[in-house]
Amino acid sequence: MSDVATILTQIAVFLGLYFEVFMLIAFLGDRKKKNAAFAATEYPSVTITVPVWNEEKTVFRTVESLLALDYPKDKLSIFIIDDGSTDDTWNIIQAYKDNPQVKLFHKENGGKHTAVNYAIEHATSDLFGCLDADSFVEPNALRLMADHFRADPDVMAVTPSLKIWNPNSIVRHLQSSEYHLGVFRKETQSRIGAIFITPGPFSIYRMSVFAQIGRFKSAHNTEDMEIAMRMQKNRLKIENAREAIVYTVGPATVRTLHKQRVRWLYGLIRNGADYREFFFNPKYGHVGMFFFPTSAALMAVAIFYFFKILFSLGSFLLTKISELHFLGANPSLIFQNVRFSWFFVNLPMTAFIDIALILFTIGMVVYGRYLTEKRIRIDASTIAFPFLYPVFAIFWVLRSAYNAAIAKKPSWR
Repeated sequence: MSDVATILTQIAVFLGLYFEVFMLIAFLGDRKKKNAAFAATEYPSVTITVPVWNEEKTVFRTVESLLALDYPKDKLSIFIIDDGSTDDTWNIIQAYKDNPQVKLFHKENGGKHTAVNYAIEHATSDLFGCLDADSFVEPNALRLMADHFRADPDVMAVTPSLKIWNPNSIVRHLQSSEYHLGVFRKETQSRIGAIFITPGPFSIYRMSVFAQIGRFKSAHNTEDMEIAMRMQKNRLKIENAREAIVYTVGPATVRTLHKQRVRWLYGLIRNGADYREFFFNPKYGHVGMFFFPTSAALMAVAIFYFFKILFSLGSFLLTKISELHFLGANPSLIFQNVRFSWFFVNLPMTAFIDIALILFTIGMVVYGRYLTEKRIRIDASTIAFPFLYPVFAIFWVLRSAYNAAIAKKPSWR
């Protein structure tokens, strides 16, 4: 039994290191050319929709950030779709009813994908994008993303770089490091044509995409993930504009973060099952041959490690309880022969690989920050990330796997 556990542990550690080394090699091995800037008259028309449901606290800042975009005003339309809000959202957005760039729509609640599709029905622009009502854009974001479409007619969608807005707690600081890591990974995926999630905050599409492959689906409450997978299935090109910065308000508590990530991972598992033909299929390039298999493997590794640690801890405690019983309930006798000496430290090879994994992870977080901020900065949250994040992550991995197994759809909030 112990031999099997050792082998599985070594496989798990190898997969983790292999994933990170692959990402690094892919990033270094494919340098993209910088897109040329275009004159204002050459930019395509764009419709940005803001689907809202009970977003009275953030919708104003979201819309204001769109109105502040450095983009030709006559080529930018903003649709605000109130998806049956029950708070004061509808009254708040009335402030924009006379703005020529903004159109307001109200519909019965049907979920985010129905609100976005409603906007698509009314849009006549060249490009179409969505901005979640808890997110804000940098003024140059849309122009930088539009450059990708102008430079390459084959580009069908462009994603931005996401960052956490105002990280003011431990939970949000950890998310900030996670999102910097995501910047690095998204840029790497873009370079090898393997983006399979177009995030809700400000992904931009050619309108022709929806005519070719259809509109958004419910997709287990992860419509932004499913449509990117559908684009990959149809071999449509998705790029990343790493200098286009979009901020999102991350969950403030462990509970709300857990709920969000359970929904995301549940969607990844269920959409992965819906697109199971991707697995180890060279037709779908790196998405099928690498990212789908490793995503599944890394989730399995996380679950294995969790139960391995529980088993080891339980075995240790049972042994000590037995010793305590035989030694007459004198705890000091149990540990009297326990001595520490660096001379007797014998780290297994997996420990060195674990250290390499931690250093790789910190390095990717730091470089992800550099890609968006153009500076090298290592803070306490960067160092803490590879140690603390897995402690939280394993619980939403377990919960999402359980929900997927019994087909229990998690709530949006």
